[in-house]
Parts: sequence; C-alpha cells; structure tokens
Amino acid sequence: MAGSGFDVVPEQVREVGQAVVRLSQDVGSIVSAGAATIKLAGSGNAGFLTTPAMAALTAAHLAALATLGDELDRHGQDLTGAAQTYQAVDRDQQNAAITAAVPGDRTWSGPNPGAA
Repeated sequence: MAGSGFDVVPEQVREVGQAVVRLSQDVGSIVSAGAATIKLAGSGNAGFLTTPAMAALTAAHLAALATLGDELDRHGQDLTGAAQTYQAVDRDQQNAAITAAVPGDRTWSGPNPGAA
C-alpha cells in the first residue's frame, strides 16, 4: 500500500505477525518447563533459607514471561490482521480502478482539420 509516505508489503507484515506468534508459543513452553523447576526447587532443599525466596522469584519471572507471551501473541495476531486489511484495501482500490465508469464517447472522429 503506497501513498501515505510509506509503503507496506502485506506479506512481510503477515510473516512478522506469524513469527511473533511462534515466539509467544516458545515463551509459553519456557513457562511450562519452568513450573516443574519451581516445584523441584521448592521441595528439594527446604532446609535452605534462600530456597523459598528463589522459588518465589522464579515464579514471578515465569508469570512475567507468561504475560509477555500473551502480549506477543496478541501483537502477532494484530499484525496478521493489519496485513489482511492492507491487502483488502489494495484489492478494493484495484477493483475500483478496473470498474471505474468510462467517460462519454471516445470514438475517433478523424483528424482535426484546424490542428497544426
């Protein structure tokens, strides 16, 4: 889409959106794997004073990662939607140009005798 001071390539926007969604899924996998680590850390060394604090810190980090993953997913979906919108606008503009009304009679009437 051109004309507003910048060009948008819908396919590239869609690819970025899909990459962001994949990244959000990777973050989700990290969070899932981290949950098992928290359980082990919290139960394995209960005698150490730092164990509960480390487990709480790890849980907070995993919660932040989960939030980040959700936001990445939402942004990825938004980018994919934006690409679809750009394509629809481009398609509508092309269709409008093709189906625009043809003005009046453009039949050639021969040379203009007064033109030099």
